[in-house]
Amino acid sequence: MENKKTNPLEGIMVLLPFLIVTTCVVVMWIGEWFWFGYLLFLIAMPAAIVSIVFMILFRKKEYRWHNTIMIWGFLNILLCIIYYGFNSLSQLPNSMARHYEKHKTEINELNNYFVNAIDDSCYVWMRFKEGKVVNCRVSPMGEETTLHSYNYPNTDSLLLLVGLDKEKTDVINGKLENIGCIGIGYDCKRDKIDLDWRYEGLGCLSYGIYLHSMTDAEKDMAMEYGIPYSDHVVFHNYGGAIGNLDFSHEQRDSFLKKHQPW
Repeated sequence: MENKKTNPLEGIMVLLPFLIVTTCVVVMWIGEWFWFGYLLFLIAMPAAIVSIVFMILFRKKEYRWHNTIMIWGFLNILLCIIYYGFNSLSQLPNSMARHYEKHKTEINELNNYFVNAIDDSCYVWMRFKEGKVVNCRVSPMGEETTLHSYNYPNTDSLLLLVGLDKEKTDVINGKLENIGCIGIGYDCKRDKIDLDWRYEGLGCLSYGIYLHSMTDAEKDMAMEYGIPYSDHVVFHNYGGAIGNLDFSHEQRDSFLKKHQPW
């Protein structure tokens, strides 16, 4: 049977959904989601559905793009299986535990430097990308209002309000890069460090590190919102703009069956 002829534009339109799905999986694997990732996720699901429809409609060999569609479609399916097999939420607490143990000394050094670098009685949180602060929140000493970089004209001057000049910021960024993390914050009221490890899909894996042994109330909160690792450390999977994506009770129970935090 003679192949149906299609023009290049038709081929691009047919193959575009497969490209979107592949790009989505690659971006999730890299972990660099941010706002581009949110937008990509919104179009990836419809693209995946369209891809499946195309694989059904054009499954006959006489269609010109048959081989490309089938090969690319099955490749996307394989990529998704591998990705979710290695990065399923059920495995994330174990990954966080391994990362923390590997860098425990450096993490403690970073926390000590960070707390000493900022002013007393303040709140600050900052996240880096490519060596620059891309997002931060601060509440200077004696102030109840939290200032956000989205609404502040100059991030450097905002950080100066809590004692962080460019030299200190660069040192903090270097220490974060050494342990493969992207952000850090400190809340003086809770005496707690929030250490952001990496983006995971639409969430961000973070360590809540208390600079004291947790009280009974803090332990109860750790069991409800996160996975306690020790009487100082809690694992979190924050969802950011789309809401809380924290670990489910099933994931928490599965991890705690093998690891007792206290």
